[in-house]
Amino acid sequence: MIRFILMGMLLFTSACHMPTHTESRPDGSPSILVKGAPTGASIMIDGQRSGTVNGDKTQIFLTEGTHEVTIYFNGETLFERKIFVQDDSQRVIDLSE
Repeated sequence: MIRFILMGMLLFTSACHMPTHTESRPDGSPSILVKGAPTGASIMIDGQRSGTVNGDKTQIFLTEGTHEVTIYFNGETLFERKIFVQDDSQRVIDLSE
């Protein structure tokens, strides 16, 4: 019974904070744009620290493909998902919602 409750909770929380949309970019480099995260939050890409939130919007350029993106602040994970970026796309991760 506990196993089913835990699985349900996992499924419920896995839908939170998904990237909200994709925009086309003219320079050809895929990226993520982090919005609404607290200043000082750390951005990890594929297990490596890749940046720090330094304002309302923070952009991180990536190589094309699937990446594990983790955003954390003061020891708390705010966002953790695998995302796919390609060509000139920009994935927006909006944590203000």
